[in-house]
Amino acid sequence: MPINYYPKLAFDSIKKNKQLYIPYIITCILMITIYYIISFLINSGSLSYLPGYTVLTSMLGLGSFIIVIFSIIFLFYTNSFLMKRRKKEFGLYSILGLNKVNITLILFWESLIIAFISLFTGIILGILFSKLFELGLYNILSTDINLTFSISIESIISTIGFYGLVFLLLFFKMWIQINSLRISQLISSENTGEKPPKGNWILAVLGILCLGIGYYIALTLKSPLDALVFFFIAALFVIFGTYLLLISGSVLLCRLLKKNKKYYYKLNHFISVSSMAYRMKRNGAGLASICILSTMVLVILCTTVCLYIGAEDALNTRYPKQINITLDLDSLNDLNQENFNFINNYILDIVHRESAEVLDRASYFEAESYAFRDENTLTFDNRTLESINGNEVSSFVNVNFISLSDYNQYTRSKLELNNNEIYLFTLNDTGRDFNREFKTITLKGLGTFNVKGYLDNMFNTSDEAVMMVPTIFIVVKNPESIINNLNGNSLLNFYYKYESNFNLGVDKDKQQQINEKINEALDNPDFRTQAGITYSMSESREANREDVLVIYGGLFYLGFILSIIFIFATVLIIYYKQISEGFEDQSRFKTMINIGLSNKQIKKTINSQLLTIFFLPLGLSILNLAFAYPAIKKLLLAFNFNNSKLFLITTICSILIFSLFYGVVYKLTSNEYYKIVT
Repeated sequence: MPINYYPKLAFDSIKKNKQLYIPYIITCILMITIYYIISFLINSGSLSYLPGYTVLTSMLGLGSFIIVIFSIIFLFYTNSFLMKRRKKEFGLYSILGLNKVNITLILFWESLIIAFISLFTGIILGILFSKLFELGLYNILSTDINLTFSISIESIISTIGFYGLVFLLLFFKMWIQINSLRISQLISSENTGEKPPKGNWILAVLGILCLGIGYYIALTLKSPLDALVFFFIAALFVIFGTYLLLISGSVLLCRLLKKNKKYYYKLNHFISVSSMAYRMKRNGAGLASICILSTMVLVILCTTVCLYIGAEDALNTRYPKQINITLDLDSLNDLNQENFNFINNYILDIVHRESAEVLDRASYFEAESYAFRDENTLTFDNRTLESINGNEVSSFVNVNFISLSDYNQYTRSKLELNNNEIYLFTLNDTGRDFNREFKTITLKGLGTFNVKGYLDNMFNTSDEAVMMVPTIFIVVKNPESIINNLNGNSLLNFYYKYESNFNLGVDKDKQQQINEKINEALDNPDFRTQAGITYSMSESREANREDVLVIYGGLFYLGFILSIIFIFATVLIIYYKQISEGFEDQSRFKTMINIGLSNKQIKKTINSQLLTIFFLPLGLSILNLAFAYPAIKKLLLAFNFNNSKLFLITTICSILIFSLFYGVVYKLTSNEYYKIVT
């Protein structure tokens, strides 16, 4: 065959199979466009003027890595749908006299044409839309910048290099498939694997068990630190369990439905259940993929949108006042009223010299340590978070002692305590905050104290709000005596702190200016020596506002991009399943029409089958999200976000919007299925 025939045959094959190839090429173009845009944002240098540039580029780099991994997995997955439909065509080529070398050359030219169209169009669209996406990012971050049109050669080379390699690997995969099959296998390939699979009870039970383990882990996570350590493990169990359950469990479900005579021996149920059981094993893998992708979309949407909308709440949680000062003191001896007054007056003088007034001030001493909790018993330890074992994470807590006088002074309370009584307040400990049920608490090595009450608020939790471990505030009448007794334990370390938070009656620029003056003054060696200070830090809410908004805005932007990718992937899998199964069912429904079934009965049967198959992943993905909901709430605490009401609203809205979109996709693709089979 002349060499110039191969490109023509390849182009004609793509044209004839446009129903299969056009969605595939569009998805390739989308992934290439998004990859170029993210690479452009990282390499262009325009982001370097933004506050939080390093964090933002790290997040975009993570997004780029996710797209790379997902592209490889997804394109190989969807390519299998294409090859399933094309094998019979290649078998016919063989009958007409083409050998496997000729077919391989046709495949090579097809791959080359698709790669060229996808890369050329994707990069052009990436260049055209890169500034639009850059402008969108700046708007999300509320940042003004002068935009100039530019092209990143480095990004173009990176995009061509990576996706060129992917298309090359896809070609080798197809070449191996073609050369491993005989002509007879190619011709009959559409019916290969169509034997009704036997339901495997062991795999089905294993799938339910894996889902149960994943759900149990997610529901029993006790702190943000637990969530960071174990949430990924729970997700792996859920993914594995979903695949096993939908592959083997769905077959068993069909077999059970067959045994239910009242259900099975109805016209639409009889046909739909028989058809599902006939090939549900392969359906299960596709349905599981749709379910996992849908779950990912829902999780990304509800978390990133929630964080972006609630950025101001998170900022106020981390920085409760306009100025937030933390001083680490050398020893317990520095926690006395004289030193307290000296530090307070020193800071007040700095503010007054800048012609400002201290408002709503909360200043106090605290003693901080770490402990392991067993029910209502705390065993203190000198180890830090980095040195504990993985199995000890769940019981590791941060403990802060605060004097009753400080608490009363800055909350304007009139609480009273005896020497053996305490008040408790817990933070980042949702679900195990003593449940307000314990009447006593034991400090190992010191004794048992009566819990007089559980506090509903604490006047300042700025540092503790960003800690990964739960924090227990213990308000006592005389913390010095307790700490002195505990210090008899050689395995115990205490950290002594002065905390002061206050507002200023000045504008934002003046706040930042005063904060800089405070930091300079806190570095004064004479002051540090006299006050016994080993570390000092003053933070301004306004100075950190842009950094916080960059992090949350960047997460929202990244979530938006990844959601687009995953939604398109979900749509494409649903579309290919409808198309491929439509062609497979075509002969069966033709037979049914010949024996007297009307188009109305066929459509009713199709709706029964498709509603069962394609809304099962949506229902399971919502179930996955429901069980992951408590764990995600704890993960959000790591981002200073604790607005449960907002998170619930965004989760419900995400489910409703995605379900509506899913229904539209189902309607459009089911119409294509109906056209094919009839």
